[in-house]
Amino acid sequence: MKKFFKAKNDAMFKAIFCNDNNRDLLKRLLEEVTGKQLEVIDIKASELLKNKVFVKGKTLDVLVKTNDGEANIEINSYSDSTLHRRNMAYICSRYSNSINVGDTYDEMPNFIQINLSTMHNNIPYDIYKLKGEINGNLFVDNFTIYEFNLPIIKRKCYNKYKLLALLDADKDELNKLCVGDKLMEKFKSEVNKLNDDEEFFKLMTDEEENEMLKNTYIHYGYKDGINDGIKEGEENKSKKIALNMLKKNMDINLISELTNLSTSEIKNLKNSLQD
Repeated sequence: MKKFFKAKNDAMFKAIFCNDNNRDLLKRLLEEVTGKQLEVIDIKASELLKNKVFVKGKTLDVLVKTNDGEANIEINSYSDSTLHRRNMAYICSRYSNSINVGDTYDEMPNFIQINLSTMHNNIPYDIYKLKGEINGNLFVDNFTIYEFNLPIIKRKCYNKYKLLALLDADKDELNKLCVGDKLMEKFKSEVNKLNDDEEFFKLMTDEEENEMLKNTYIHYGYKDGINDGIKEGEENKSKKIALNMLKKNMDINLISELTNLSTSEIKNLKNSLQD
């Protein structure tokens, strides 16, 4: 049976929620998380600078500017003892970059971090703020972290967090749960469309296989991961997939996020198509 990729998969999530045509879905997700009515002003999926070990290879899933500030959404596909420390190093970098040159600290936007995780506990969600241990006062008033345990949200909180729950839904669950709700029907259609796209599905399958291969190398003591020959093969695969995506007029920045090729490499590939 063909594998079905859920929307909580990193590449699937980006392909759905970084699409301008799906701003209504992103708006719904943000409103479910915050409980506020929000308007989406801008969407970005940008890579953090890789100048520190703790952010090496880490990418922003979806960075959103809203009428209430900035929201960064990150998919955590697995949980371990270092997850929150890694997230915090990452979040602090984004928070410090949210102020523009020439702005004052009073002009900093509200910043929310949304962690969509798969955790080994029965807690559906939690909300974190920086508060004093003695007096309970807020240390800063513009910083909030929302963390959602997607499998538990689906099992226990579907009525309140419908779209969040559907991020962890398989094909049968989508068909069952999306009936009668136009926005959820649209979400189901987007997930199915990506799973039916041969090139995108190949990208997803290759990404999964590469991750398993890398974990195998690490398990057997090769801490540098995959050797240069394998990396070269991955790059060739990525370029082939990028070419097919360009033929479908997909956005260059999104192709970069999905293939890990730089935008300049993708532009060169695009030029080669035109020659």
